[in-house]
Amino acid sequence: MPPPSEEADLVAKIIAGDQEAMVDLAERYRPLLIASIRKQGIPEQDWGDLVQEILSAAFSQIQRQLFRGDCSLGTWLATIARGKAIDRQKSASQRAHRLTDSGETALRAARSDAVVPGNQDIQLAVRQTLSLLSPQERAILKLKDMEGYTVREIMAITGLPEEHVYHILEKARDKFRRIFSGESTSSPRLIE
Repeated sequence: MPPPSEEADLVAKIIAGDQEAMVDLAERYRPLLIASIRKQGIPEQDWGDLVQEILSAAFSQIQRQLFRGDCSLGTWLATIARGKAIDRQKSASQRAHRLTDSGETALRAARSDAVVPGNQDIQLAVRQTLSLLSPQERAILKLKDMEGYTVREIMAITGLPEEHVYHILEKARDKFRRIFSGESTSSPRLIE
């Protein structure tokens, strides 16, 4: 990382609105930011967007002269990165909490106005089949297959290790398939 005097010059240029200084800061610190958010467990496909959020916040704070130079620019940026990563994880967790609280969020989304008339029987059968899964199986299946969460996001939401998430997901999918198709001996066939 650059020496303190170089950092001070870079910050002064950004405060003055120098676009090249902003590009320079982004290029210099992008690897550090990626390393920081990777350590927080953010999925790789989200790194680019999150780095942009971090840099945007950093530029805004620098221009408002909130960077005081009490620490290195790299340390300050890594602190912003950790905060943004935690915010993203909390947001994902809150979405999942709303899903599991209502238990029907994904089905409501699937039953939008775009649903073809006549599919109500299938929707009812899906709802009934889901109700026969354990709460944990139902939540993980909905998060992954209906809401599109990644396994890493589900791990962060549930606090379960990766192998448990995969195991529960596999078990829930198999159980759902067996019940929905009528193969399960413990439940009656839901659709004729």
